[in-house]
Amino acid sequence: MQKDRVVAAYRKAIESFYTGLLTVVVRETSRDPVTKVSGLKEKTVYEDIPCRLSFSTAENLQEEKVMASENIITLFTSPEIDIKANSKLKVRQNAYTYTLTNANKKSYATHNEYTCKEFVRWL
Repeated sequence: MQKDRVVAAYRKAIESFYTGLLTVVVRETSRDPVTKVSGLKEKTVYEDIPCRLSFSTAENLQEEKVMASENIITLFTSPEIDIKANSKLKVRQNAYTYTLTNANKKSYATHNEYTCKEFVRWL
């Protein structure tokens, strides 16, 4: 029982940092009932979900010289939110809207973490 209280308190602390709102869009195959043509259409699966983006930078070094730096974007959500890989993510945070796509997921009892990058186009 003590463990449950600790997890709940930790989760509450993490969620107090959620300043963004997340919308998740996926592409699904659908068939037009009139034309009978199949195609891919966007479908919103989550809308206005509390979240937080975190940014960091990794530098690629070669022979002690910085060759390139890469932004690492991590999306934090509650553990109930399950986002399929390669979804389109729209995050409004700090008066700016980021359009991202997600890769791998780390799941914890208190939150989920998704590694993201800028959305360029559907794959």
